[in-house]
Amino acid sequence: MRQFKSSLRSLFVWLTVLSLLLVLITFAALSGLSSAANRVIEAETNRHQSYLLADMLRQSSDDLTRLARTYVVTGDAQFEKQYWEVLAIRKGDKPMPEAYHRIYWDFVAAGQAKPRPNGPKVALHQLMKEAGFTESEFAKLDEAVEKSDILVRQETIAMNAMKGNFQDGNGEFTKHGRPDFELARRLMHDDSYHAVKSKIMQPIDEFFVLMEQRTAKAVQEATQDRDLARKEVWATIVLNFLGVALGLQLAYRHLLKVLGGEPATATRAVQRVADGDLRELELEKSVQPDSLMGHLKTMQHKLGLALGNVKTTAEAVHSSTRDIKASIMQQAASSSQMSASVSEITATMEEMSATSSQIAEHAKSVVDLAEQGWENSRDCLQAIEEVQSRMASIRAQSEHGTQEIIALGVKSKQIGKVMEIISDIAGQTRLIAFNAALEASSAGDAGRRFSVVASEIRRLADSVTASTQQIADEINAIQDSIERLVLTSEKGVASIEEGMQATGAATQRLESMVTATSRTNEAALQISLSTQQQKTANSQILTALREIMQASGNTSDSIQSISNVSKHLSELAASLNEAAGSFQHDGHSLVDPQVH
Repeated sequence: MRQFKSSLRSLFVWLTVLSLLLVLITFAALSGLSSAANRVIEAETNRHQSYLLADMLRQSSDDLTRLARTYVVTGDAQFEKQYWEVLAIRKGDKPMPEAYHRIYWDFVAAGQAKPRPNGPKVALHQLMKEAGFTESEFAKLDEAVEKSDILVRQETIAMNAMKGNFQDGNGEFTKHGRPDFELARRLMHDDSYHAVKSKIMQPIDEFFVLMEQRTAKAVQEATQDRDLARKEVWATIVLNFLGVALGLQLAYRHLLKVLGGEPATATRAVQRVADGDLRELELEKSVQPDSLMGHLKTMQHKLGLALGNVKTTAEAVHSSTRDIKASIMQQAASSSQMSASVSEITATMEEMSATSSQIAEHAKSVVDLAEQGWENSRDCLQAIEEVQSRMASIRAQSEHGTQEIIALGVKSKQIGKVMEIISDIAGQTRLIAFNAALEASSAGDAGRRFSVVASEIRRLADSVTASTQQIADEINAIQDSIERLVLTSEKGVASIEEGMQATGAATQRLESMVTATSRTNEAALQISLSTQQQKTANSQILTALREIMQASGNTSDSIQSISNVSKHLSELAASLNEAAGSFQHDGHSLVDPQVH
């Protein structure tokens, strides 16, 4: 069917494209016809305009002749004035009246006002050029103009003779005399005037022939183009009709091929199937198997087989529903018994779960106590190690202090030796001062002052000796103190050494205790983890039992639902069998009274 839609759509698309193409061709032909018709109109208009311009040239020549003759007969100056105005208008020196090809100077010569207003200044030669006059036509006009100059000269002589003006040797009208009316009339009416007039009209007549041939040819060519365009339009119209007829014929043939027959026949066949008649269709031999009628016949056959399968399936479903109902009853009894057993197991597991929770809590308390004891032992060990470190530092400081004290004793002894030297020097000084005093006393007045100085030196030497003795006593006292300090320091170092040995033993015992406490803590932690895992396992078992209880309830509900579904399925099988009875296949009903 999809292929049918696709092919039919493609056919109509191509037909639409063909129709549009033909319409476009028709529009193009109509456009060509319109252009050709416009060219015909333009050619006719140009021919008419060219004829009017040529007629204006001939009319102006006749007007000049008429006005000049009238003037030489009447002597009325207005005709001379009109004569020169005609020449000026033809040359473009004066404005050309509107619609100049119509009657104009006859009205003016009769004394009437100008029948139409003036237009722009434009020479007749320029108008002819704009109208498309050819070079050969202008050549004839130029020839006529050259010959008309002779006639104009003759007419000028005649009009000047009417006024008494005559030519001099240079051709100018400078001689004046009495007007010669006879000369003027003779110049305008004799045979020479007519001969010149005839010579002027000869190229003008040839000009008319050329102009008519040109315009007639243009009109003929435009008319031929128009006739050809008209034929093309009719050809495209006929082509359109043929294309539409061909498209309809192709669409009809394609539709017959796709349907496998007339649309009315296909409609009746589909109606039979819709009414439940699955008897085999009688088709013509020309019907293709892939047509709608061929597929419909195949569908009838497959529907008959499918309905037979439906009948067999309905019987099997009806039988299976009875077996399902019996199995459901057994499952319902088993489900009730299992639900009761699971309820008892769940109650027991809830009690076990509560006991496991208490054990886990006590184990956690043991872990906390063991961990606290381990931390206290570790803190105590750290404190003892710190004391031992400080005692080692004190021992080192004491040993260093002892060394300093010993060094101080050595220094004090050295100071004592120095003081002995100072004491000896002071004794010698005192002796020298004493001797000096004796010498001074024997010297009399001259040595009195020296005696005073010697006495003062002796006094100072005595003072130094006393001070030296006092310092020596102090140094001796210091040396005694230093010796006592050395003894005390040595005893302190020995005591510190004994304390360090005691703290080392305590440290070893605390390390053993910390190791034991750590092992106790790890064992308590393992117990706590085991009890916690036991608690989790009990909780999971309890959850699983509750889910089993819930699933058991759901199973009961499902069993009830399956029972209802099996009942409904049995009803559907009966309805299906009844629905199959509405079809006819090979003249027999497909209904099964037992299933029904």
